[in-house]
Amino acid sequence: MKKTSLWCIVFVLLLSIIIIYTSCGVEVPTKSVAHSEQVLENNLKEESISALSPYLVTTCTGIFNNQVTGTDKGSYILLQNSKGEYNIFYVDYLTQQIVYLSSEPQSLHNEESDTSYLGECPGGASLFCTSENLYVVVLGSAPSSNVPSEPAKIIKMDLNGANRSTLYTFSDEYFLENTAFAFDGESLYFLAVNVDTGLTEIVCLATNTSVFSSLLELEHNSSYRLLGTTSDGLVLQQTTFSDENARCKLQVFSLQTNSIRTVNDFKYSDRSYVISHEKAYSFSPSDGKARVLSLKNGEEDILNDKVFSGEDSTGYMLVGDIYDNHFFVLDKNTNDLYAIKCTDGTVTPITLQEEGFNASIMAQSESDFLILKKYEEKSYIGNDPNGNLEKQSLMLPVYALINKKSYWSSTPDFRIIQLKNFNIQ
Repeated sequence: MKKTSLWCIVFVLLLSIIIIYTSCGVEVPTKSVAHSEQVLENNLKEESISALSPYLVTTCTGIFNNQVTGTDKGSYILLQNSKGEYNIFYVDYLTQQIVYLSSEPQSLHNEESDTSYLGECPGGASLFCTSENLYVVVLGSAPSSNVPSEPAKIIKMDLNGANRSTLYTFSDEYFLENTAFAFDGESLYFLAVNVDTGLTEIVCLATNTSVFSSLLELEHNSSYRLLGTTSDGLVLQQTTFSDENARCKLQVFSLQTNSIRTVNDFKYSDRSYVISHEKAYSFSPSDGKARVLSLKNGEEDILNDKVFSGEDSTGYMLVGDIYDNHFFVLDKNTNDLYAIKCTDGTVTPITLQEEGFNASIMAQSESDFLILKKYEEKSYIGNDPNGNLEKQSLMLPVYALINKKSYWSSTPDFRIIQLKNFNIQ
């Protein structure tokens, strides 16, 4: 009996230690599982992704706007302190906390040995993740008086912030523009401008070897956006400006043949597209119609003949990415947001606003959206230019989780995610 009792005590003590240990911190996943609609689907079925099956790892609006990158268990975000220094934070969906992505939880997170610390990033910074790695893009800066230019660079690291290295530094030959990034399991694809020619090029960066190569030089006198992907290529929008008006072409670039084909030709003011599942979805302010276009054969169908009841739809614009099989239209005059279902064109008003600020989807899991709810002003005591102490402030984002069903019914069941121990200075 005594021997049995002793073993019971030892077992209970070991179990208690395990429970205490595993509950002390936030677990950072070793595999990433999500971002926007396409990334969530592809990463949840990662075994089906092969080479030459690219998917966007950023928003379609471009890398300059990518401050959040999502997984199924949590997300990564960038925040700046009052000195303008960047840190990487992890948003844990289970504990509903935002913590430093740090190897030193008790530190001040202001030294290079800390895996969360990036320091000053000339031109700003953005980030994205794949199933294996986290990437930070330092956007770089143009030269100014007595200050030389700082080239853009792409930093690669493990999902926990460790093993950080510079994957690629842009030389004087290319500069990075506000492009989306796509990934096919081996290489990143994006747009860059050749300094010598001034032309935009489709470029490829191998993530294991850092080999940078140009795939195609695009046309003169046009601007380009990377909007999305197909099973074997990239979807681009070419915009050509003239004295009369601007026209656009929706194009598909094949990664297998390095050739480009035009799917549709349209007026710049007439519509905008978002891409998902080999299809391009659009809203036209000129006639108020929602459409779907096949990227395979160019056939176009009307999803909704009249999205809004009024005669004038010119105050509406398509915004954001596709989430949960919906795309979004914003009323520029009222800031009201509407979701259009990709399958049947059903329109759903989204009334989750606070002080006129729309609850913005930043990432998603299978059941929830990560929402940027609003910005809050945080005060602190800092130094003025003369070194005197004064009250200063910094605007910080407020993030929350919301169940997808609650979001679509505009039920404000937000679960606020707490920012833990943020060192504002």
